[in-house]
Amino acid sequence: MVRNYYTLYHIAREFQTLAGMVADECFSQDKDSVILRLNDGLRENHIVFTADGKSDSIYLKHDYKRAAKNTVKLLEFLDGDVFQSASVLGRSRIMELKFLNSKVYSVLFGGKYSSLILTKSDDLIIDAFNYDSNNQNEKFVYKEESLTRFGSSDAGMSIKSALSNSDYLFGNVYAGEVITRLSHTDEYYANPDFANFNFSDLDDFRINQIIFESDKLRNELIESDKFFVLVNKSDRKLMSPVRLHGYEVLSEHSSPSDAVHRKLVASLVEVGFKSEYNRIKNHLSREERKLSKTIEIMKDFESVRQRESDYRLSGEILLSRSDAKQKHGDKIVCKDWEANEIVIKLDPKLNLIDNAKKYFDKAHSASEELKFRKIRLPDISKKLDSVRNKLIELDGIKNLKELSRFDSSIKNATGKRTNTKKMTMEDKFRKFDLGEGYILYAGKNAANNDELTMKFANPNDVWLHARGTSGSHTVIRQNKEEKPPKHILQKAAEITAYYSGAKNAKYVPVIWTYKKYVRKPKGANVGSVIVSKETVIMATPKLPEGNN
Repeated sequence: MVRNYYTLYHIAREFQTLAGMVADECFSQDKDSVILRLNDGLRENHIVFTADGKSDSIYLKHDYKRAAKNTVKLLEFLDGDVFQSASVLGRSRIMELKFLNSKVYSVLFGGKYSSLILTKSDDLIIDAFNYDSNNQNEKFVYKEESLTRFGSSDAGMSIKSALSNSDYLFGNVYAGEVITRLSHTDEYYANPDFANFNFSDLDDFRINQIIFESDKLRNELIESDKFFVLVNKSDRKLMSPVRLHGYEVLSEHSSPSDAVHRKLVASLVEVGFKSEYNRIKNHLSREERKLSKTIEIMKDFESVRQRESDYRLSGEILLSRSDAKQKHGDKIVCKDWEANEIVIKLDPKLNLIDNAKKYFDKAHSASEELKFRKIRLPDISKKLDSVRNKLIELDGIKNLKELSRFDSSIKNATGKRTNTKKMTMEDKFRKFDLGEGYILYAGKNAANNDELTMKFANPNDVWLHARGTSGSHTVIRQNKEEKPPKHILQKAAEITAYYSGAKNAKYVPVIWTYKKYVRKPKGANVGSVIVSKETVIMATPKLPEGNN
């Protein structure tokens, strides 16, 4: 309602108090707004124009803090001109600001159709904001919109539509207010479907009643010296020169500009609230889905029991064979205890006895998994209940302050924060403080090793890897090529040995070099590199104290 005709009418009247002030600067701090500063040597006032498609408006602001940077001067022809008067053109959403030698037209049709146009006194366009014109000699022309008087030609329209689109300039909100007021005086209008009745069904008496109530509301809108920011049960906020049925008063103002500004601020807060609300709700909903799926899987005890039984049967059958000490490729066809034929997959490198041991290990793992599921299920179910309770609690939150407090309490329910920071490159690797300012980074798998060595490490970083076995690449970050102290290298080698295929050995040879001597051949496997220069350290695989 901030660009409704009646709001603009009162804003234009307020602008009249600026008569005689000089336009000393026009600037923009973002792509969607223009600020025109007026000065008379004693006071400053600012006309703020916004055309972002959501809060298109024009209003007066006494104090406006201009940013020190990133501001652009606009409509410079206006500088030094003296403000004369303001008025709304006809019954439109166009306001004319007259200066001594120029005019500014504020066009508030919405989004890309809203613009600020600077002309000479004869309406020849000089400059504009958010307005495309390729004609240098184009004149700004206002064409009076033809408006229909209510009741003159509304056959076929609903009553509310006829009233909304009439020359009363009510729109849906004020048209609805007229109907609500009528419903309080006559039961005929109290019918919930009355607004949708066909206009042609009305007799002259009813039409005159509607006209009488509409005239009354229009006079109130014009003559009001109070301006309200209102909110309804659906949390819809609007600015109006009169109180409306179904709305509560958020704030009351003697200045229409103050009310417009308060409504715009409330809308921005609402947008921020909705964004945060949706982010938190999406997080909780994801957690609910994940926990529900986890519980569904974990409750499937029968499939785990079946796996355990199948693994144990395979192991027993393999051990019962007379050729159990022999190898049989990658599978073997056997008979179970009921003479049914089954195919058992094998590790071709192992004989049947060792394959049987692997199956017994798998059976044991399945048995342990079953125990684990039974132990963990109550905790996961409790967490799911907690998340669902949080979703219910979230529905009752209505402002950002409450939402912020609620957000900080979510980790207790889900075990996760909703607003975790974006992972940096460093966060992708294991990290160890070696002391004296030296930090060691260790890869977690082959792909992570490649990222650590080929993307993260600098040429002069120290690079380590267990010799002759698989394992993590590790890197000591440093700015220049210099050998770290011996005890630092030793500690780094011990960690590198721990994250290698030889972690159970007493001693492991670990090579170190500078990253610039490490390269990855074209077509090499993930995690594979070639080192052209190296030094070997013997290290006992272990982690620093506190990292075990």
